[in-house]
Amino acid sequence: MTTFRPIARPKSPFIGHLLENISDAFVVLDLEYRIIYMNPAARELMRDEDGHLPGRPLWDAWPDGEDSEMARRCRIATETGAAQHFDFRSAGEGSFQWLEIHAYPGEDGISVSFRDVTAHKREQSRLERVERAYRAALSNTPDMVFVFDREHRFVYANEALLALWGLTWDEAIGKTCQELGYPRWRAEWRDREIEQVVATRLPVRGEGPYEGAHGTRTFEHILAPVIGLNGEVEAVAGTSRDITERHRAELALRINEERLRLAQKAGGLATWDWNLETNKVVWTSGSAEIFGRPPEQLTTRDECTATFHSEDRLGAMQAIQRAIDEIAEYRHEFRVVWPDGSIHWVEGRATVLRSSDGRAVRILGINCDITARKQAEEAHRDERKRLAELFEQAPAFVAVFRGPDHVFEFSNRLHREMIGHRNVIGKPIREALGEAERPGAIERMDLVYRTGQPFTGHALPFNLVRSPGQPSEARFLNLVLQPMRGADGTVSGVILLGVDITEAKRAEEALLRAEKLAVVGRMAASISHEINNPLAAVTNLLYLMQCDQMLTPNTRNFLEMAQAELGRISHITIQTLSFFRQNTNPVRTEIRVILDSVAALYERRLRSSEVTLERQYSSKEPVLVFDGELRQIVANLFANALDAMDAGGRMVLRERQATDWPSGRRGIKLTLADSGHGMSPQTMHCIFDPFFSTKDGTGTGLGLWVARQMAEKRGGKIRARSSQRGPGRGAVFSVFLPEMDS
Repeated sequence: MTTFRPIARPKSPFIGHLLENISDAFVVLDLEYRIIYMNPAARELMRDEDGHLPGRPLWDAWPDGEDSEMARRCRIATETGAAQHFDFRSAGEGSFQWLEIHAYPGEDGISVSFRDVTAHKREQSRLERVERAYRAALSNTPDMVFVFDREHRFVYANEALLALWGLTWDEAIGKTCQELGYPRWRAEWRDREIEQVVATRLPVRGEGPYEGAHGTRTFEHILAPVIGLNGEVEAVAGTSRDITERHRAELALRINEERLRLAQKAGGLATWDWNLETNKVVWTSGSAEIFGRPPEQLTTRDECTATFHSEDRLGAMQAIQRAIDEIAEYRHEFRVVWPDGSIHWVEGRATVLRSSDGRAVRILGINCDITARKQAEEAHRDERKRLAELFEQAPAFVAVFRGPDHVFEFSNRLHREMIGHRNVIGKPIREALGEAERPGAIERMDLVYRTGQPFTGHALPFNLVRSPGQPSEARFLNLVLQPMRGADGTVSGVILLGVDITEAKRAEEALLRAEKLAVVGRMAASISHEINNPLAAVTNLLYLMQCDQMLTPNTRNFLEMAQAELGRISHITIQTLSFFRQNTNPVRTEIRVILDSVAALYERRLRSSEVTLERQYSSKEPVLVFDGELRQIVANLFANALDAMDAGGRMVLRERQATDWPSGRRGIKLTLADSGHGMSPQTMHCIFDPFFSTKDGTGTGLGLWVARQMAEKRGGKIRARSSQRGPGRGAVFSVFLPEMDS
């Protein structure tokens, strides 16, 4: 080990002055690496303001340097005698320091110079990072990046360009465009561009096709000068971008724009942009087809709204304001008035654009001329109205149902009358017509809706409520259920067409009954004819018996009564033979006499049934009537009244002169009232029908029918009313018969 020497001083004053004033730190170490000299720059670098480092090892200044590259290189210099030049990174408190170190060995130690290169190292590191970033960007960008030297040779090409060429770096760098296989015309074009950049020192732009590894593509490029330190152009750098897809997109955009322009022109469309802050409106050229005015006449809101129909202007502006206030889409239909006074319909749609704070700043919209559509809708409405009027006046009932639930959409007059004028529109048939639930009715409609096949039915029976609150009534219908199809051909509803044939059905049944009556009439005529012969003999015998003078008064009285009844029987047979033919003339008689004679016939039944008969006769003058027919009418009413009453009942027989006010004819009115059980509305509806009877087989059902026929044949009428409850229970029949002309 060497002995430490006191602090050394340079022997030469010049060298000492030089070391004391240089900016680099300079120290001298002995063979134990102790500091024996340090200049002011070293003291500053090593932060030795109080001078405690001289005589101490160098590592006291850099504690991390004893086992570092610095120590290793100093030992190499000492052991080999060769100078060492290296950079050393020293870590401090919260930072680091880069030092450029030069170590020169000597016989007695080492002279070491230090230079702080931290700032330089940081800048170098930054530049290296930037260079790496540039290289990464240039290597990964889809654009082609290249550099030419002054001889037009490539000195740089990025990965994208090498891939386009299909070459490696070594295969491409240092070659011209022509040497790389460019077409001659293109290589010469590129040479001219390079020369232009060098001559003008200005960038050059261009665009053109290129045949490469990916086929023919279109590229745009820019060449720019690279100015050297001497101010001259030392190279030409450039970029090239594949714009094939952009060209295609631009072409497609131009085609679409042209198509849009043609579509807007054909469809009467116009787009607009309203800046709410400046109140300026920008239109496409289609505004002329919408408003009849060029865009330059529609540059503000007021200019636009001035074209609106006066009745639509407020509504259109309110719709716009709602879209702004409620953050909703604008959609509105309105009319505009062209300069020539013609009126056109317009549909407007728009979207409100807002700023980051939600404030409306612009409205983008499109307007469409819908005049033709409105006219078509109006024509469609007129046609629907005309069809509805035709359906309304149709001689058949018509109803239209929509959807699988058969919701009423239309019902004409006859259909409404048939269902009792119930409110059915908008209601499903099950809800609107409860009686439609009968088996088979709705099922038929379901089948038509499901299969699309029509249904036809003849004389189908239905029970329908004809009046609110009344029981259902049996009706017979001929009907057709026709599927209703939409524009796409699918079934959307069912149309009901039909005719109420109830009256025809009843007429048919009446015809059948009439045929039965004809048979009965012929039989009755035959029987009457056969009765007349023995009846004449009995009458003669009674006459001979009356001539016997030995008869007692009582017996003679009985014979006279028998003779009278035989006369009545003879009259009945004569009437039967000529039922609808009047063979005798009317006679003037007192009505009360006829009524009393009928009452006398039923006197035994009145007594046995304990029925009280009250007579109320008013007329006193004889009346010219067909007394036999009147007697038969009253007899039928009398028999029916007795059949309807229980024991202890009451019957009232009235008679008075009366006038039939509709015709003005004078005659007699007979009324027969009983306190029987009364009749139901259904019975009242049928009592004058032939063969209708409530007597469970004991009656023929012809009595009241014959009575009405007789009355009406003479210009009279029969009416009835009845009640089944309360103190007025029973039935009342009234008969009016006009007085016959003499």
